[in-house]
Amino acid sequence: MVEGRTFLKLASFTSLIPIVGPPLSGVLIGRQSSDFLQTIKYVLISLPLSALGTLFLYFGFPLLQKFIYGILAYSLAAPLIVSYLTINFYNKIEVSYDEERLEIRMWLKNIDQSFDPNALFKMSLDRALRKIRNPYYKSKIKTVMECPPLKVKVAQDTITMRKNCNGVVVEATVINDRAKIKVSIPY
Repeated sequence: MVEGRTFLKLASFTSLIPIVGPPLSGVLIGRQSSDFLQTIKYVLISLPLSALGTLFLYFGFPLLQKFIYGILAYSLAAPLIVSYLTINFYNKIEVSYDEERLEIRMWLKNIDQSFDPNALFKMSLDRALRKIRNPYYKSKIKTVMECPPLKVKVAQDTITMRKNCNGVVVEATVINDRAKIKVSIPY
């Protein structure tokens, strides 16, 4: 992922800027990734650099030395909070109930062009499992991974993946760098 390395360099350098840099690096990291667990490793790389930027501020402006602990806490917490909010803003998950079925719809952005369909499918099922609280539906979603392999259809600019297992239908459509995922569970 060559683009990822340049994005990581940009996020690292922006985190060096005191006060403005840590939230900006959080936005850059949140826009690049589609899952918060993936972003944690990138945020952990930018945290020491944002602390270093705070130390530059500490030594450069003696009047701000009283507020160093608050500024340091801000610069360490801002990338995590801002990347989490950015991911939740761009990746939507909604649960809808019908008379016949329960549907979980997800819209994911910034999907890597060289993605593995099975990895995307597993990620979507993990997100569906986090969203559902009922143990009956959780067990039904967990059984989908043991079912037959994905059925993949490739069109000009879309990839459609579908898996049907014991009435649970999981369908994922990838268009360019966006994915629309739907999990349908009958009652």
